[in-house]
Formats: sequence, structure tokens, C-alpha cells
Amino acid sequence: MERLIKWHGLEHDSIEICRITKSDEGILVKSEISGQDLNMQYEVDISLTPFTNTLPINNPVLAEKETREIKVVYFDFSKQIVRPVRQRYTRLSADLYHYENVPNDFEADIRVDDDGLVVEYPGLFSRVI
Repeated sequence: MERLIKWHGLEHDSIEICRITKSDEGILVKSEISGQDLNMQYEVDISLTPFTNTLPINNPVLAEKETREIKVVYFDFSKQIVRPVRQRYTRLSADLYHYENVPNDFEADIRVDDDGLVVEYPGLFSRVI
């Protein structure tokens, strides 16, 4: 199965075209982000894309009202920083997750589709297709 997603990045006025291919071997993600000062491609999880939230939302899927805290390596390409961070996800409903940095210096309610892909990330991203 192949799926094409397009997001508009509000912070950097960027456009991302993300191709997700699922097969018996696993999931392959190839994406391109372009904007005023950006032009990059990736096959790993990075900060300039809402795809970064897809992996923790889907592995494993939380029950409603369940919370999980994870440790990740955060790649912030706009600031050229790589650092470890803790994140907390709480499933509020079938299509809504509450995201928090730990300690809590940022939080947002993220709306997703049936596959756990971001539809709306208030103030940061909105899905175009």
C-alpha cells in the first residue's frame, strides 16, 4: 500500500510531500520539504515534519486516556541542534492526542487520521491532502 500526504508547515511556510509505502518488509517513508530557506529530503524522523509524531502515536497504539512517556533524539535542523528529549503522549479520543515536552515547555493537541498520521497540529502544521 502506498499513501501520499502533503503538509503545510506554518512556522517556516514550508510544504512537505511525504510518501509512505507499507509492504511485507515494513514501512518506508520518503519525504521532501521545501520552503523559503529550506530544501531537504529525508528517510529518517526529524523536527521539520509532523511525521515525527506518527511513530510514537502508532507504536504501540494507546488506549483512550492512556499516557506514555518516551525518550527520543531530537534533530532540530533550523537551529542545527541534536539533543535527547522526553515526550509525553496522551490519547484523548480516537483521533486526538495531547503532546507534551517534558519538562513541560510545549504542549499541543494533535488531530490524526485512522492511520495515526497528523491532520492538524495547531500553530505548526495542517495537512493539505
